[in-house]
Amino acid sequence: MVAIIWAVVAAILAILVVVVEQLLGFHEPTSSAVSPNILWFIIPPLVVVAAMVHNRQRSTEAITYGLALRVGLVTAAATSTILAATWAVITKVLVPDFAFLLTAQRHADVMSAGAAGNEAMAQAYAAAKLFTMPTIMIVGFVLPMVSGSIAAAVTAIGLRRVAAK
Repeated sequence: MVAIIWAVVAAILAILVVVVEQLLGFHEPTSSAVSPNILWFIIPPLVVVAAMVHNRQRSTEAITYGLALRVGLVTAAATSTILAATWAVITKVLVPDFAFLLTAQRHADVMSAGAAGNEAMAQAYAAAKLFTMPTIMIVGFVLPMVSGSIAAAVTAIGLRRVAAK
């Protein structure tokens, strides 16, 4: 249950981040600030750690590395699943042109780095393929799962608790 609660918190945070970005003008065609990195690399580890701490505070029993890790991994999986669904809402409802903005930003980055001709076109094409709906959903699930799992593995070391004697 703790994992579900924190996964819902992650979805709410993701939507809030996108709304704040929109209000700040980050989703304008002339902006270079469009990035899903907060949704993929910041929110999942924070939520996983919060769920693990929440579980440790609720429990009166001994907490082994394996138990703490299991809570973290379940939370990472729940968070990744709900963030993938949230990603669909973001790209279909809140910011329908999000994929276009990401592709345009990538193309501008490539051009400013000095790429020209076929190289620039190849990189722009690769970005366009990455930011299409089926691919972005897979990436939007896998990257939060990886970042959350890493956070769980590291955090579980510090959350162990021996049984009271």
